[in-house]
Amino acid sequence: MWVVARAANMSEFQFEIGKIEKLNINTWEWLIGKEPRFWTRAAFRRYLRGDALTNNRCENFNSQILEFRDKPIITMLEEIRLHLMAYYIKKNKKIVRYHGPICPRIQNKLEIEKINSTNWVPVWCGDSSESKFEVSKLPDKYVVDIKQRTCSCGSWDLTGIPCAHSIAALGYMGHRIEDYVHHCYGMESLTQTYGSCIYPINGPKLWPRSDKETILPPKWQFVFTCRVEL
Repeated sequence: MWVVARAANMSEFQFEIGKIEKLNINTWEWLIGKEPRFWTRAAFRRYLRGDALTNNRCENFNSQILEFRDKPIITMLEEIRLHLMAYYIKKNKKIVRYHGPICPRIQNKLEIEKINSTNWVPVWCGDSSESKFEVSKLPDKYVVDIKQRTCSCGSWDLTGIPCAHSIAALGYMGHRIEDYVHHCYGMESLTQTYGSCIYPINGPKLWPRSDKETILPPKWQFVFTCRVEL
């Protein structure tokens, strides 16, 4: 099922889901009953520039604030605020030390794709814009359009990060690969994301006084129960 979910184009999606139909018809019927845009990359909207299939980011954040969640609401929010303040400081320090054109993790992904691109052979079709290529590693072939920044495999369109096929074409033309990574992964975007800070605030003693009725926590109610063993 993960192979179907990770498919980056509809042709690959149909091929992989066809395998599931042969293996288990009940699973296939359950899958086709789900809206594809909610669970497979092949149906994701391309302008989103993301291919995340899980909510790992939410789970990661929840695990970080786990120790705060059993505290009273104001205390919990204050602890989360301080946690985020420290998180932003940590990110800003890393940004200052880093001098690459794109985010470190994206650069690492790009380096892997550069290695994979050595197995693919690009052939320019002869168009006037010098942007259309047929990239092959038999028996597989894909069409790359450098100008439109697309590849028929779907990966470049979906993530904004050049795939191995597009890198092969870009390398053939002598282009700098990093220049074709979507700007949302650039250091300028990263700096804008973490460039601001969470400002400090005073404690409760210095907060403005309200003339409204003070909201008190609910009263404790003790309930006694007993268990009778038969």
